[in-house]
Amino acid sequence: MKKRLFFLLLLILLSIIYYYHPITCNTKESSEEFEKRVLETNDILTIKGDYLALGIRYASDGRLDDALALLKKFIDQYPNDPEINQFITHYNKFYLKKPNAIIPGFEAKTIDGLATINLNEYKGSVVVLDFWASWCIPCKEEFINLKRLYKRYHENGLVVIGICYDNMDTKKNAEEILAKLQIPWPNVFDGMGDNSPLTIKYGITQLPYNYLVDRTGKIRGVKLRGKTLEKEIAPLFQ
Repeated sequence: MKKRLFFLLLLILLSIIYYYHPITCNTKESSEEFEKRVLETNDILTIKGDYLALGIRYASDGRLDDALALLKKFIDQYPNDPEINQFITHYNKFYLKKPNAIIPGFEAKTIDGLATINLNEYKGSVVVLDFWASWCIPCKEEFINLKRLYKRYHENGLVVIGICYDNMDTKKNAEEILAKLQIPWPNVFDGMGDNSPLTIKYGITQLPYNYLVDRTGKIRGVKLRGKTLEKEIAPLFQ
């Protein structure tokens, strides 16, 4: 799980390097040349790393539609590629950043296995979907801020749902953290880590990560922490 996250972060770093210092093999090429080469290559499979990097660059530049079109082309042409989930994950991540995007629903068991959470049942509430893992230090630090906001707004309709990124090997660590910090909201867990359908559906390529969802199901913010999260939540209760 950590290895794959490292790979994804490395891929993002490479896309940034391409943008500012575009180099391929032994030949220097400009950003425009790199884009032209990728787009004009017929056999995408031979350059799929560059292809994904270009999609990430498009999204970083605010060209979400271009990023989505690029990734969809690969997804449609190579649905059985071993790395297809990386493309689908990034596609979903960029799609959910589009203006007025609606949060997709899910149904999953809580980490203790005693309940099932169905996101669709929380329509009419303000929801924070919080993706975290036991090994993610910033995630655990953000719990303090989330607990404060939960205490302030829960009676007025704030719902927090944790989605634990751990796998079965580290489940116990996650449970100990939840108990130690006395986290009051439900946390779902499927033990699949970065292979979880939830990870792919919500485009999780880094942690911590969250979605702020309004009472209509519209996404109002992504990857909000600390004072920024507090600032975006407050107007939803006015």
